[in-house]
Amino acid sequence: MPPRNPRIGELFKEIGLAEKRLTGLGKVYQAMERIGSPPPRFHFDEQRTFFQATLFAHSWQSAESAIRKAGELRAVGRPDEARDALESAWHGDPASHVLAEELIRELVAGGDLDRAEPMIETALSMDSGSRRPEVVVPWLEALVADGQGDRVRRFLIRAAGRLSPHEAVGAAIVARRLRESEMAARLFDVAGSAILQDPRALLECAQNKLWQAGQAHREGVTDRNRALLTDARILLERLLRMDAPSRRHAWAWRELARARRWLGEPTAAVDEAYANATQLARDETRFLKEWGRFTERGLLALLDWQGGQLAELHVPEHLYGPGVLGEAEFAKQSATLDALRRSANELMAALSVAVSDPDPHVRHLMEDLDVARRRLEGPGGERVDAGLEVARDLTRAFLADASRQTATTAGDAASAGEVPTVARALADLNTRYLAWLRPTL
Repeated sequence: MPPRNPRIGELFKEIGLAEKRLTGLGKVYQAMERIGSPPPRFHFDEQRTFFQATLFAHSWQSAESAIRKAGELRAVGRPDEARDALESAWHGDPASHVLAEELIRELVAGGDLDRAEPMIETALSMDSGSRRPEVVVPWLEALVADGQGDRVRRFLIRAAGRLSPHEAVGAAIVARRLRESEMAARLFDVAGSAILQDPRALLECAQNKLWQAGQAHREGVTDRNRALLTDARILLERLLRMDAPSRRHAWAWRELARARRWLGEPTAAVDEAYANATQLARDETRFLKEWGRFTERGLLALLDWQGGQLAELHVPEHLYGPGVLGEAEFAKQSATLDALRRSANELMAALSVAVSDPDPHVRHLMEDLDVARRRLEGPGGERVDAGLEVARDLTRAFLADASRQTATTAGDAASAGEVPTVARALADLNTRYLAWLRPTL
């Protein structure tokens, strides 16, 4: 193509900026190829009213530039333009992992989930054996958070076979959040051996098997129930041999305690697992409460924890009516007090049975029980006030008795039958007081 303005060409030649040998375009192509950039793009119209050349940077430079530009736009309050800049850069280089992952973060943060679908399809079209950009699972999680669970289900049914093992693990965890245990199980199967090196995947897979085992138990399918429980136990034991955060190990011990209990393993094995779980996660009070429901050692551990919490509690001097609290809060307070009275009645009934025919080995404890029973015999309102002191004193008595007992005497006390019943009723009353006066526990 002859130059549009020959005089400018002559001037550039004289000052060394042009050579008029038609080698310029070839040099441009060679230079772009040498640095790994895409070939240049030239555009002009037939009338040669304009000439446009686009020189593409290397992909990593383009991604870095787009991300930096998006950050600057966000900083000045222009998030839509930031997303546009990232999307434009990604369309120019759809194989860029860093651009795809940055763009999905932007779209998820902005709630623009439909706009992310082309990226998802592009990721799924890549070889599942190679590393893909991590966009599928964040998108699915955002859909769930947005209340689009049905859309997630349809996607997983359609695309499960196209997921990489790593994506399948994340998708299985998303399916569990939707309570789709069968779908989660299929996705864990797609993940295959990838879960064996991932502590989180091991825990989630084991929890899913425990959930399915519960379903099988309710349906009366004994063989499937036991097989699932055994699989879960194996996965949890593998996780506990791995290096993982203490919180994850705590949850693994808790789930192992449940599996052992349901498999009918010795109480000592169940106690060991719960004790390790509570030791590793002292703030997870649900572990203690659960343990206390199932074994006597757990019950004592629960009472020990409750005793420390009760020492800091005080019943309010005044209970306000609906004019101060409002109807909703007053109704909530009334329900709480009714539950407290019921728990106090249940404890009093258990105490009455216990003191009617006390076992000689625990007569000293029976005196404490009788005092507690008499203190709870007052009217309903007084019972709520006195109940907290009764709970404190009786909890201390139980713990002191447990520390005094030898292994043989403790066994004899357990055989009396009524003491554990009283302890459970006491733990329930303690729980009611803590729920009322320390609701954050």
